Amino acid sequence: MNYMRNKTFVDSNILIYAYVTSNKSKHIKAREMLYKEIFNDEMLLSTQILSEFTSVLFKYKMPIIEIEYYFYEIINSIIVVNLSTITLSVAYDIKKRYKFAWWDSIIVASALENDCNILLTEDLQHNQLIEGKLRIINPFV
Repeated sequence: MNYMRNKTFVDSNILIYAYVTSNKSKHIKAREMLYKEIFNDEMLLSTQILSEFTSVLFKYKMPIIEIEYYFYEIINSIIVVNLSTITLSVAYDIKKRYKFAWWDSIIVASALENDCNILLTEDLQHNQLIEGKLRIINPFV
């Protein structure tokens, strides 16, 4: 049996739901999805996602020590990739082709650049296939 692992890119909204309990059902679903992906697949996010996540937690007025704890929990369990000028170049093409928002285009470009086949987000069309290889999955659908 040849089991193929997914390479899953995670958006900041999934992380936010996983660590903030204001929406209990999404919190539980996001936690379940992250743990399933971490243990069964290769999971990635970008420095952009980590920055967005941190910024939102500060807006929720979480104590910095708690945010720092979550930060280290994430970087110790999920691969963090950097943005490059190549990523941004691809993001322009994605934006023109798919008419996504700029920040979403960068996320899609990062996922493609890192050979991911799944993007977990609630911000884009569920089940959409990008460039014939990246499937958008909204875990809350």
